[in-house]
Amino acid sequence: MIGGLIAGIASAASGIAGAVKARKARKKAAKEQRQILSQLDEENESSFLRDYYQNAFDDPASRSYLKRISGELYDQGKAITNSGIATGATHENVLAKKQSANEVMSDAVNQVVVNHEAKKRSAKDQYMQQKNAIASGQIGVAKQAAKDMTDSASQIAGAVGKGFNSFGNLLDKSGWLG
Repeated sequence: MIGGLIAGIASAASGIAGAVKARKARKKAAKEQRQILSQLDEENESSFLRDYYQNAFDDPASRSYLKRISGELYDQGKAITNSGIATGATHENVLAKKQSANEVMSDAVNQVVVNHEAKKRSAKDQYMQQKNAIASGQIGVAKQAAKDMTDSASQIAGAVGKGFNSFGNLLDKSGWLG
């Protein structure tokens, strides 16, 4: 009878210890997942702020493009001036040709701005997609933590119930219950 009692208590204690150990492991994994999600959120935020608020003319590709256009227009302007002097063109004719070159530069600047606005929209869209994915991950971790809590409670209750059941069977077999 005492052996059965000890076996029942040992069974309950073993079940409880296993459930507690499993819960600790799941809790540690959830904490690591939260840290990873938090780090991803910070990186996403940083990337968005860098891309979204970057000046259109700070972009190396934009600067290179505008520098190339500017150089070509400078050379073209010199050629127009020299050609006007050589051919005896009026000042108005030279200015009209230079105005045309200025319009090309204006169009190039407008194109840089349009491209930059598209890049900003893309950065915002990507940021929101990542933000939603991270939020889904955080919800998943929270749901798993709640499920783990319920599972742990069930395991502990099952272990205690099994121990009491063993003890009850022992008492029943010994004749103490009636």
